Amino acid sequence: MHRSGVYVAVLLLSALAGCRTLPCGAPAWLSVYNTAADEFVIAVLEERVLLVARRSTEGEQLFYRLLQPDSFWRESVVEALLRDRSFVPRALERTRDGGVLLYGTWRRSPTAPNAELAIRRWSGGQWEPPQPLTLLNSPWWDGQPALAPDGSALVFVSDRPEGLGGLDLYLSRRTPQGQWETPQNLGPMVNTADDEAMPQFLPDGRLLFATRGRSPDKRWKLFVAHPTLRGWEVETLLPEPLNSSGNDFSPWQWRDTLLLSSDRAGGCGGYDLYAFRLCGPVDARVLLRQASGDTLSGELEVLSGGSLRTRLPVAGAPVTIPVRAFDSLTLRFRSPCQQAPYQQVLLSPCSFTHAVRWELEFTLPESLLVPTALDFPFPWFAPADPLPLTAEHLFAQQLERIYAGRATEPLPPAPVSSAADSALELIAHTVAELLNSPCAAQRRASIHITVRSEPLSPDARYLGPPIVELGLLPGAPVSAEQLALARARLLAAELQRRLPSPERLRWELSTAAVPEPARLRVTLSE
Repeated sequence: MHRSGVYVAVLLLSALAGCRTLPCGAPAWLSVYNTAADEFVIAVLEERVLLVARRSTEGEQLFYRLLQPDSFWRESVVEALLRDRSFVPRALERTRDGGVLLYGTWRRSPTAPNAELAIRRWSGGQWEPPQPLTLLNSPWWDGQPALAPDGSALVFVSDRPEGLGGLDLYLSRRTPQGQWETPQNLGPMVNTADDEAMPQFLPDGRLLFATRGRSPDKRWKLFVAHPTLRGWEVETLLPEPLNSSGNDFSPWQWRDTLLLSSDRAGGCGGYDLYAFRLCGPVDARVLLRQASGDTLSGELEVLSGGSLRTRLPVAGAPVTIPVRAFDSLTLRFRSPCQQAPYQQVLLSPCSFTHAVRWELEFTLPESLLVPTALDFPFPWFAPADPLPLTAEHLFAQQLERIYAGRATEPLPPAPVSSAADSALELIAHTVAELLNSPCAAQRRASIHITVRSEPLSPDARYLGPPIVELGLLPGAPVSAEQLALARARLLAAELQRRLPSPERLRWELSTAAVPEPARLRVTLSE
């Protein structure tokens, strides 16, 4: 068994994992099928059912193994499928109504000269008879269909005469209406004058296939192709031990493992089944940030196949998550500062030659986060109701006289206007909700009040209550900045009376050229 570098033969589902030698050079769970005859991998359906064919002078036999039984894939369902040996399934699709649709190779009768593409449906507790894909079939040999991960394309094998020679790979795209288009040859960057066969789409959209047109001795070898702007092109010849000095074909990717058939030395005779690690290890790390660039703390759930794989604490640093190549993962992040969970669905990468460092950095949308900064325009110092003898009028009159410095003696205190009182109550309620949220635990709130500073007449006098910190005494000259700060203090005092937890509040007062008479900004800090 080859053990150097990244690639090591994988002993899947085997109690003998770790053994260096096994009968016929295959993992224990797979070697039970190997004999002196030829064995081939037919398909792995939904990672749950392994189908194997054995061909000998006595004919062909089909075997299956339930890798992961579930509510649908049971022995009775698989055995019912294999009773009709005229149809060999290769690909599976779940329909929108929850049904199961199989694509495969079909011979109408044992004496039919050629095979054709067909489908079978599970309906009413049984498999329906095969139905030909008439738009894709030709009078020649058509078979071995492979379905793209998103269902948008179908690749199959055909020896129709317009090809490049032997068996070629053809592709048909699916229209938005669900119809298959006329198939097109994948072209000379993939096909050769010899045979290409046994295609399978990898989860990332690349195409795995076997060909004997790219080796000098015409032996079957395993290649991977990928789409480009110019069409499909061969990307790489898979490295050893995936390919050997013998014939290697009938490949099938299952998770991060490659199942294949090979007549390499050390087997039981003919073609035997093997399983090797297809991809290098993946080191995955996740970092979550706010739009401001600050990192987040909370809990990260890693789900695979709808089941929770692990739950990890996040404390502002990158988190390492357990992952294999070609893992279909759902990452779900929760924190006290979120109004809703943040979720990403991802497919982990696969490299055939080396390990992968998978760095994932996500910025959570502001809409998902509890706001940590609130802005409130405040119209307190706008002209009030002009009617006399009302609280609003007296309050506005007092502020106007303080502002203009026209009064000769201090005015008596006036009640807060109803408009100002409503604004203050709304601000206090919103700030209280913010302080009581889980996101604000152990935090303090900074309340920054900015009041617009406007020019005053040179002889303006201050007529409000004394404010020693600002050097303001009744009847003393007053500057525009002093008056604006006095208004800010008055606004802060009114707001303090309405807010809980005063020990968590930090106040900042300033003047500036703001468009509103006053503006409040509430910010949470550590």
